[in-house]
Amino acid sequence: MKFSVVVPLYNKAPYLAATLASVRSQSCDDYEVIVVDDGSTDSGPELARSLGDTRVRVVAQRNAGVSAARNRGIAEALGEWVAFLDADDWWHPGYLAALLRAESAHPQAGMLATGYRNVMHEADARFEPWAAPERALECIDDLYARWHGNRLMFTSSIAVRAETLRAMQPCFAVGESLGEDLEAWLRLAEHTPVIYNPAPLVARLHVPNNLASPAALLHEPPFLQRLEVRTRQREVPGRLLRSAMHFVAESRIALARRNLAVGDRPNALRCLARAWAGILGRRWWVTIALLPMPSQVVKRFEIRRRKIHP
Repeated sequence: MKFSVVVPLYNKAPYLAATLASVRSQSCDDYEVIVVDDGSTDSGPELARSLGDTRVRVVAQRNAGVSAARNRGIAEALGEWVAFLDADDWWHPGYLAALLRAESAHPQAGMLATGYRNVMHEADARFEPWAAPERALECIDDLYARWHGNRLMFTSSIAVRAETLRAMQPCFAVGESLGEDLEAWLRLAEHTPVIYNPAPLVARLHVPNNLASPAALLHEPPFLQRLEVRTRQREVPGRLLRSAMHFVAESRIALARRNLAVGDRPNALRCLARAWAGILGRRWWVTIALLPMPSQVVKRFEIRRRKIHP
């Protein structure tokens, strides 16, 4: 089959029916769905089984976290491509068909992705009013440079060749739930071009029990340190070394500003000190200038900056 859709599941029963319905409504029906029950204690696994759809299978494991669940799904996959879909997100009916067109246009690619839109309520994810025009495809050879400041895609809008994923298992850092997915995409993109369709074909729901809490976002994700080590040891391909180092620095500068916005100047200063590769850049020095400012001023500055440079 063409696609294996991996859905990690942990206590998302209120959203799962709509998520699976968005898969079953795809115009491309060459797929299987692997729901990885990561020790759920609600009715989600039973809901998936009750569909009576032979394309949907549930595999159960003891609770080990979202990374372990995705790795398990990859191991179980029978399709040529593995598409990831979190249990509280939705796909446009034309999502898989759009991936097929991207593959046909760029058969050398090992990673495909589309744009997405954020929604705050389930009702906002109705796809009928969403325009889904054909968009020009972009071949991304340097995801480090293309990503920072431009969150183009996210886990539920990405598909990767199964053989590529298996070659780098475990793809997702077990025990981590902050940045573990981005690390996987960046590592993959070091070795294969990413074919990107900017059409917003995925709805990303923001729910209260998301793993990445606001407090967690004030701390450096573990993968940044690993990436810094990999750049120093030149494990990152030479053509990407400069942009990878810049990505680490810019991520730490962004983290410094988030800490300043909540009034944590000591942590912001530590983040800036670790962003040594960005010391010649304008953003590093602007952030230094923001250090003595009240947190509300920093917050307004960041909001205004995002409006001007989304």
